[in-house]
Amino acid sequence: MAIPRPYRNNDKNTFGEYTFTHRWSIIIKNILKDLPDETNPKVVEEIEQLGAELSSSAIVRKFNSAELEKESNLKVFNEYIDAVKDGKDPSIEWLKASESSPIGSEMTWSNGDWLFTEIYLYRRINAIILKYGLIIDVFDKLKTDTFLSSFNGVLDLCDFYNKIDTEKIDDEEIKYTLFKEFISVSLWGNATDLSLLTNLDLTDLQDLQSKESRMSNESKILVDDTLAAWEHIKKSNGKTVDIVCDNAGFEVFSDILLAFFLVDFKVCEKVVLHVKDLPYMVSDVMIKDVHKLNEILIKWGKDNKSVAAIGEKLKEFLSSGKIALNDNEFWTYYHDYWHLSHADSHAGKETFDVLKQVLKSFEETKMVIFKGDLNYRKLCGDRMWPKTTSWESAIGRDIPANELIKNESDKIVYDLQKFPMLSLRTCKADVMVGLKSEEQDKQLTEEYRNMKRDQELQPEWWASSGKWAVVCFNKN
Repeated sequence: MAIPRPYRNNDKNTFGEYTFTHRWSIIIKNILKDLPDETNPKVVEEIEQLGAELSSSAIVRKFNSAELEKESNLKVFNEYIDAVKDGKDPSIEWLKASESSPIGSEMTWSNGDWLFTEIYLYRRINAIILKYGLIIDVFDKLKTDTFLSSFNGVLDLCDFYNKIDTEKIDDEEIKYTLFKEFISVSLWGNATDLSLLTNLDLTDLQDLQSKESRMSNESKILVDDTLAAWEHIKKSNGKTVDIVCDNAGFEVFSDILLAFFLVDFKVCEKVVLHVKDLPYMVSDVMIKDVHKLNEILIKWGKDNKSVAAIGEKLKEFLSSGKIALNDNEFWTYYHDYWHLSHADSHAGKETFDVLKQVLKSFEETKMVIFKGDLNYRKLCGDRMWPKTTSWESAIGRDIPANELIKNESDKIVYDLQKFPMLSLRTCKADVMVGLKSEEQDKQLTEEYRNMKRDQELQPEWWASSGKWAVVCFNKN
């Protein structure tokens, strides 16, 4: 099968097109609303100008010298923009078989790839903030307020974890049951994505975070490789489990509980949470968000022993290294994750060095768990795969390990690029693979048509609704 091109913002009747024409302008308005009162007026002016560029489908400009001086890695975005303009396929060498037709002209907000322009948008926002010497997270208020509204869901999970009998550590049936439960908690924790839930109210939020919601959604898991993942992880000789995180707040809290289980039941020695190095995608988690979450748990714990126990446990796990935090810059690059499975020095020396850093960090892993929709999109290259495409094909794992790297010193890339992976995703974008048949796609379209939903959301966008989920495993 030829490798299809990525989704673009002007692909008609797609959720990507809807995101470009509707959602991004709301995000810009929310940023402006939440900026501190004392914010430099020039920051406000430049963010408003960015919003105007979006609405007018202006040319996607390169980062300028002042911006590059603050963040040198932005040059990889400029290289991509130049490649598109020159009509060159900006994908790496092994994508020569791709159906992608390079634009061959200036990239605009409307004709650009959805994945690239969305990531570029958040890098532009961050560049504006840094330009004026500010060190702020423009999404901090929204992330914090949303987690503060999550007390009921947090309390339920604290009570659940504190009642677990850790003396049952050698009972394989109990361990698998708990593994499955915490995978489910982590999976549906991803439902609260603030970049999508732009009109979320408190009742909706609490419903999404409830145990009842998770149980009722079990039938909505379209692909469930939980057992295969468990069979692999319990036999693996690795020492760590790596979680490439998505959202701050309730979702990363659910990931932390998964980490507690994995360490307490000696599935692994430690868990590494890979987080973002800058404010990103509205609700994505940064190192400071994990520490703030811990502070909130400890504060809540003054009035609740169950929450206090979990707050103190997290504090101990962080200080002892049982939970480690890693914010490698790669996670805010535009690159999809085919680059990890087929690392190629064609990507440029500095980018290649960053790829090697990421792969090196997986050296002792039993499994890398990729959380959320953006990570799923990146794993699949955000490409227009037929929905019945196999998971292995969509993530590039059915292509033989590349033979492009000739330098023997880079042998580590060959050895590590086939790390075991598990994707936990509630579906919120057009790309979807692994369906059993085209008929299943039609059935899901009809099911979504009959659900309560905003009428502007087309029934064919069921894979972007957050109502369904997948648990996809690949060993190598």
